[in-house]
Amino acid sequence: MSTYYYTHLTSCCSVLFIFCQGLVCKSRSNLQHHKEPFAHDVEFCPDLKSAIKALKPTALVGVSTIAKAFDKEVIEAMAELNERPIVFPLSNPTSKSECSYEEAFSWTHGKVLFASGSPFDPITDEAGMTHYPAQANNAYIFPAVGYAAILANSSEITDEMFVLAAEELSTMTDMEQ
Repeated sequence: MSTYYYTHLTSCCSVLFIFCQGLVCKSRSNLQHHKEPFAHDVEFCPDLKSAIKALKPTALVGVSTIAKAFDKEVIEAMAELNERPIVFPLSNPTSKSECSYEEAFSWTHGKVLFASGSPFDPITDEAGMTHYPAQANNAYIFPAVGYAAILANSSEITDEMFVLAAEELSTMTDMEQ
């Protein structure tokens, strides 16, 4: 296991969440109980654009299934804040992705660090160089962990098992790829 492993509490403190009613923060009185551990003591932001301006994130992870939620203004705001903005539109299917690879690439002038939950075609830039989008899809981990649990006759599948599987998967490629 890696020497840098987040606990649940540390993870809750490291991310901010936005849902249809705005930023999950402590000043909200109507939060559902499962959102409370993720509520930070920050000013309420009613939408993603205002949250980016106020909170200055380094990464966006989309799991909303709201197509085009990461529009040009959102991606350009991320590019203004970050030399290499991290944009992970993970929603499936492709029609529900928060943005496409082509959009993120274009709106950041090729600086985006991109991984999606859906497949996108590669892009060839003006210099003739081809850029391939990464795919961060759970299909790489879940079937293998499930199969291993069956083979091992495991009575449970822990978070640590998923972390170890993801770490092992990450060793199957190199920086050049």
